[in-house]
Amino acid sequence: MKTLFAISNRTLIDNIFDRETLDRLARITDVDWADTDGSFTQECFEQRIGNYDACITSWDSPRLTGLAGTRAQRLRFLGHAAGTLATYVESNFFERDVTVVTSSEVLALSTAECTFALIMAGAWNLRGYQMGLQEGRWSQSRKETVMGVHEQTIGLVGMSRVARQLITYLQPFGPNILVHSQHASPDEARRLGVTLVPLDELLAKSQIVALTGTLTDRTRGMIGARELSLMRDGALLVNTARAKLIDGAALLAELQRGRLFAALDVFDKEPLVADSPLLKLPNVVCSPHIGGISSHWRKKIGRNIVDGLEAFVAGRAIDDRITVQRFQAMSVP
Repeated sequence: MKTLFAISNRTLIDNIFDRETLDRLARITDVDWADTDGSFTQECFEQRIGNYDACITSWDSPRLTGLAGTRAQRLRFLGHAAGTLATYVESNFFERDVTVVTSSEVLALSTAECTFALIMAGAWNLRGYQMGLQEGRWSQSRKETVMGVHEQTIGLVGMSRVARQLITYLQPFGPNILVHSQHASPDEARRLGVTLVPLDELLAKSQIVALTGTLTDRTRGMIGARELSLMRDGALLVNTARAKLIDGAALLAELQRGRLFAALDVFDKEPLVADSPLLKLPNVVCSPHIGGISSHWRKKIGRNIVDGLEAFVAGRAIDDRITVQRFQAMSVP
């Protein structure tokens, strides 16, 4: 069995694949490695892909669309060492007899941890207090309070893997967790100890709102000026999903008025410019799209793909393989 390792960024390879995992990959299959000198282009990929049974890709790898997809008739396994596949293949790719796995589950666990951290930072107003210290102000603990998380009503928009893991992190604080989702069943909600509600109700009742769903044509811009106006004064909005879920201009207006707090890991334009008005506000915590970079989970990105390939070669079932339904639910650019 021949495998094309179609990742040419040396720094990225070292970041998500440890030596043991790469050695195991070489024992499982005959591997051809993409050149890391900048010569592995989309055109080069198109010329080579027809010779392989398996392919491993990641961020910035060439796409299996158009000519590359047409020529990849021999391909039987695709392992994407990253999250969404939306720009790497097309829906008709799943009409073939190809097993597809990604590391989206691994990344979701890291993002859930980041989301929890941003909830805590926002709920404790750490940004506001840090700016106060920089301006020579100390807290007035005899008259000030912070929201905190304990027994708050927390709304999750989207029942993703991130949301499911986040629920387990939040439960020790005894919150009332509301969920808006088109995909969660009442049975699952009961099992997780959450309540399914319409979006407007979630926004109106929650002290903390976290966006934990995927970006699709249906969800793009789902939080606009009207939806933001439903949120309670002083509520916290957390976004580690996709910036385009929110009307950015409407959110900025609410934040500049000081009516809401926000903790954001994703932005309309990335990298966020140094003079962004978001960075000047005491009620906004910003992080530079770091949700997926926990050291604990990072090396598991590559390990997960090699585990999938090993199972495929051995003829074992792969529980988390990507179906066309899961592909269609993945975030789009």
